[in-house]
Amino acid sequence: MKKKLISLFLITTLTMTSACSAKAPADGSDAAKADANSSQDGDAAGNSEEEDGKADGIEAGDSDADGASSKDDADGEAAEGSTDGEAAESDDSKGGLEDADRPLPTYITVRDFFSDYYDEDGSYTELYKGREEDLLLSADSKEDYPLLYDALFSKYMDTHKERKKAAEEEMAESRGMYEEDYFMGAFENTNSIFIKRADASVISYASNVFKYLGGAHGNGWLEPASYDVSTGKELALSDVINIDKDELNKILYDKISNYGGNFSDKEYMDSFGGLEENLSTYAYSLEEVSGSDELYSVYNWYLGFDGIHFYFAPYALASFADGDVDVVIGYKEKPEIFEEKYLPDALRSDSMGAPEGYIENLGHPFEEKMDIDGDGKDELVTLDTKYDDDYSYITGVTITIDNQSYKYTNDWFYCEIEDLRLYHVRTDDQRDYLYLQTGGMDDYWTWSVFDINKDNLKFMGDSYFGSHYEEVENGEEYPASGMPQLTDPDRMLFGEHSDMLGTFSAYGYWRVGSDGNPEIIDRRRNVNYYGEGVRCKKEIKCDLISAEGEILEKDITLKAGDVIMPVYSDLDSYVDCTLSDGRMIRLNYSEIGYPAKIDGVSVDDLFDNLMYAG
Repeated sequence: MKKKLISLFLITTLTMTSACSAKAPADGSDAAKADANSSQDGDAAGNSEEEDGKADGIEAGDSDADGASSKDDADGEAAEGSTDGEAAESDDSKGGLEDADRPLPTYITVRDFFSDYYDEDGSYTELYKGREEDLLLSADSKEDYPLLYDALFSKYMDTHKERKKAAEEEMAESRGMYEEDYFMGAFENTNSIFIKRADASVISYASNVFKYLGGAHGNGWLEPASYDVSTGKELALSDVINIDKDELNKILYDKISNYGGNFSDKEYMDSFGGLEENLSTYAYSLEEVSGSDELYSVYNWYLGFDGIHFYFAPYALASFADGDVDVVIGYKEKPEIFEEKYLPDALRSDSMGAPEGYIENLGHPFEEKMDIDGDGKDELVTLDTKYDDDYSYITGVTITIDNQSYKYTNDWFYCEIEDLRLYHVRTDDQRDYLYLQTGGMDDYWTWSVFDINKDNLKFMGDSYFGSHYEEVENGEEYPASGMPQLTDPDRMLFGEHSDMLGTFSAYGYWRVGSDGNPEIIDRRRNVNYYGEGVRCKKEIKCDLISAEGEILEKDITLKAGDVIMPVYSDLDSYVDCTLSDGRMIRLNYSEIGYPAKIDGVSVDDLFDNLMYAG
């Protein structure tokens, strides 16, 4: 019987759309859920940031409040002209510390999804699944870091085109194998981005790749990359360390020989050509060995907060069964080999009191020795997973630090492996926590916090956040969407949902609170509202406010037919909106349940065509 081909489809979407399926408790609004888990009320401590184009579709007019946009706009005027890179490249030797007031960059990840199926007698056989992730800079950070924004976006666009072509070729190969009856399972091509170090000098990440294109088993490896935050330059190994290849290989030989397992067995390693000989086939770059007849590989490396890591994939030094190798040369262990400007900010001679806090994405299930609590001793840290009967979804995890374990699950825990993350969070005052991210149904995410101070492993609570979508144009029919990544314990971007004016999403910045749980910095969140605004059905009382939220005049009246665009909200008592003439008003709510009410009247009776999710 002739098999029917179900055509390829490509969906480029955000990190969370395929998501895990964890259901958030139905106990009120997002704000209530998140705030209930905050350690404090979170007094305002910082300026909110207004997105460009919030009021697209509303005609701006002249008024006394015209031009009262956010503080970011004023800051942007002062920095005008820096987008050409002059300011960013003013003194390359400083490596990012020249502007202590500039916030650290905020990063997002976007995903490309590819899929292909055959359908014969209703079997709908999966032939190919691809989910590939890229790192970009958030639009919030574009003005402060224009060169880095351009570098990451350019790499994404090149990679996006290449992987789309590769996916089409691999799908054709998989279909051919299926038709010739030697199909061994769906081809798979996935990767996840784990940010290993992000500060004022460097962004360094590892892409965790898995590929199966037929055969006995698939293969997995890391593809790291590092960038100078100020210049946007992708760093070469020679930019970061100042020793030659022979000296580096001596250090690596000693470390790998003591790595444990078969790697410490010289006779065993000699059966794979010998460790010393294998290391000699590595080079700082392909350019330096371009004239050689020998086959060389380039060192795979990334920068962590503990040192420079060198990664060797399975098969690189020994057998597939021996696994991969990740060895670290510590900054404090051999400070003389590092170029100072790429040391962590707090370790540099010109640190000027740079923050010592950081966040590191530890990744998927793993087992690794690391000094995770800052006591100067390595602990064995593992993240294990429990799957459902079909081995499709994760239903629980176990975190272990040396001899202490914590088994975490709940009634709505239902997560795909790609959406599981474990972060090590260290605050400026040297408190250490683990943040466990698990995804959820209806675009909810659960963040579970564990205190690991004083040789403890203590569960501190869950916080629930909604999705934050940041659109990224990539030449496809639909733009990609990005999910923010945690990199700064004093400035973590989280999204939330609300039904206060139809369904909208909002985002704000949070910090690590006194008990380790996220604590909001400024309760006035930025609103993402899609569409051309909301039209009033009847007269509505509201307050006239400044762009910063200060009340200028109480109890002014919106008229029937006026169009407003939501731009800010505390998700609890008010929504701030712009008018078509540029003024800003505040809607004050008497109830925020469904339906939300203003002066006791349902918003559905006050506004036309409000749209709700779900």
